[in-house]
Amino acid sequence: MTFRVYRIRDLIGLKVFDSNGKKVGVVCDLAIDYFNGKVMGFIITKKLFSKRDYVDLTNVISLSDTIMTEGVHVHRGLKFSEIKNFDLINKDGHMIGILEDILIDYDFYIRGLIVVSGLVDKFKNGKRVIQLKETILGEESILFFGNKNINMRMIPRKYFG
Repeated sequence: MTFRVYRIRDLIGLKVFDSNGKKVGVVCDLAIDYFNGKVMGFIITKKLFSKRDYVDLTNVISLSDTIMTEGVHVHRGLKFSEIKNFDLINKDGHMIGILEDILIDYDFYIRGLIVVSGLVDKFKNGKRVIQLKETILGEESILFFGNKNINMRMIPRKYFG
């Protein structure tokens, strides 16, 4: 069984059009509900003199190489960019890495946090994936309370050798 998983970088840069075919912007961030583990919509580039910068998932007509929407609104809430690069701290108070990206399933539920612990470790051991349900979002960091003996990793491809 396979299923499609998105990362933020898969969605950033997608062009957004309204139902009349008029371009309304480009995706530059995601609106998320961290506590319910769900992506709520897309933050798009603002047009001059417009405050509308948000496409709610309920207004998305289609999503492929572009996004077709029924409406653009004003966003109020948490953006991924506001928590990107947050430190992930374990129960013992030790930093285990920095939030780099999130894994999003086909229904736009957040399935994992992609964490890096340093440039050398990133290339040597890959990136660590932590389940969202094992974390608590704080004001300046994220607390990881899961089992530290279970590690899921995204292993880098071997380019040489």
